[in-house]
Amino acid sequence: MIGAVHIENLDKKDLERAGVSRREYDIIRKLIKLDANIFAVRINDQSPYTYTVDLSKYQDDKIPQDCKEMLFRP
Repeated sequence: MIGAVHIENLDKKDLERAGVSRREYDIIRKLIKLDANIFAVRINDQSPYTYTVDLSKYQDDKIPQDCKEMLFRP
């Protein structure tokens, strides 16, 4: 899983170039810890829900509030 490994190796300059704040970076790391495949690309999926997160599969897990805020923002 290249994404999870890569995100751990980012430094402050990488984040600045990408326009990602430290807070956003920390939330993304929490989401990946919750589910390593949360950002997995579904190449052949033609559904309009391709870019949504199905939170029902996390019913037994406590999703941190800051992660919920990121997932539910318009």
